[in-house]
Amino acid sequence: MPSRSSVFLNIAEDHFSGGGSARGSLRFDLGEATTSTFRVYFEDDERSPAVFLRRDVPNFPISGLDEEPRADSTIAQFGTELKHEFDRFDLTFDLGVQDITYHSRLDVLDAVVSPGLPIDIPGANINEFDQEERAWSGELRFASKDGAATRWIAGLSYYDSQFNQLNTDINAGAPFLDGVSDTQLDLQTVSAFGEIDIALGPRLTLTPSLRIGRDEFDYANTFTPGLGPAFAESDSRAEEWWAGGVTVEYKFSDRNFVYASIDRGHSSGGFPLFNGNAPFGIAQAPYPESTSISYELGGKLGLMDDSLLLSTALFYNDVKDGHLFDFDFTNNQFVIAAEDYTTTGFEVEASKFFSNSALLTAGLGYVDADLARGGTVPAVAEWSFNLGVEQSWEVDVLGWPGLLMAEAYLAHVAGRTADIQNTFDLADYITLNARVGLQAGKMNAYLYGLNLTDETIEASGAVLSGGVPGVVLGNGREIGLGLELIF
Repeated sequence: MPSRSSVFLNIAEDHFSGGGSARGSLRFDLGEATTSTFRVYFEDDERSPAVFLRRDVPNFPISGLDEEPRADSTIAQFGTELKHEFDRFDLTFDLGVQDITYHSRLDVLDAVVSPGLPIDIPGANINEFDQEERAWSGELRFASKDGAATRWIAGLSYYDSQFNQLNTDINAGAPFLDGVSDTQLDLQTVSAFGEIDIALGPRLTLTPSLRIGRDEFDYANTFTPGLGPAFAESDSRAEEWWAGGVTVEYKFSDRNFVYASIDRGHSSGGFPLFNGNAPFGIAQAPYPESTSISYELGGKLGLMDDSLLLSTALFYNDVKDGHLFDFDFTNNQFVIAAEDYTTTGFEVEASKFFSNSALLTAGLGYVDADLARGGTVPAVAEWSFNLGVEQSWEVDVLGWPGLLMAEAYLAHVAGRTADIQNTFDLADYITLNARVGLQAGKMNAYLYGLNLTDETIEASGAVLSGGVPGVVLGNGREIGLGLELIF
């Protein structure tokens, strides 16, 4: 009865105050053809979350908050998988549950962003909320045997989420918005899916896929202002949907092939978690489902005895009612805007193997993302580039044969527009990530670093009240340790 356990310790400069995570699994053999696996994961995280910073000031980035923002969360996940191998197919049943709790406290008025307002009053401009979610998921999956003449998969899935949020707003600059919101959002979704490879010849394969489903949403919110009567609202919606497509692939060999595909995508509609209009007695409006049609043409080519692998893809996506984030500075909150847009572009990747212990990778991407009403889609970089190197060495660790591995990746993301109105552009950036690991016996230990140069990453942006350009910064330098034991 083997078991597997992993423990991680994370330490990050500027963004993490503490926390850690652990995961483990146990596998039982219940017979010659039946196995059962139990999984558990736990995470505790304490951090200072990103907030909007004023971009057009000297010495950017600087903050004028009265107190450091705080956000603490815990995640507990439990799951089990039961698998039985029949003569002609495999049957798998998955069941999982997760509990998430989140507490945040944020000073909502920044002296740099909003000079002249009644700001320097401790506790006078606070947004504080508690979130709790419990989600259940289950899936029954039938699949062809490995190596079968025809590959196929089919199944049923179910997801149930019960979410509660208690939000308290205190704003000296707009006291009429003060109050407490108690929000419940329940979601149930069930779907059936299937995919099969149909051989049209010795090298030509047709792969159709389909998923059909139904979503049900129940929304309720009670807003209790500092003065005046409470405002209560509730609503529900349901939608039936389908997604799927077809892919045609022609193989010249195991390493060389071309393909073409067309797919219909779906993203469920729903209700935003915040109703900024509740203080005015206006009920929350749901946002619609989003659909897309995607076309893709690509392939992979192996050269130099397959030591050099090249892959490329051309794509075109037509999105209806795409869910884009927009900032409503009137209510000081993000809202979901349903926008039609298209994306056109390509991706090219190359991998070069040097013996069995070294690998060099490179990638180049281009995307032209256009809103139907004019302008470009926010936060989508037109150009991106990445370069990576991996190296491994065989070592001896206290008499155990081991493997020492090192890798580093450099990524460049070009500038992109900050908001739907295309008011200003976010700066381009380059990040450097690295990892060094050691595998020996039943131990795997590693040290990693993200954004090692501590690049200032403008992750998103919006025009705030008064026409002030604001940006949210991505994570700075992060250093972490990982340890995995198998026993």
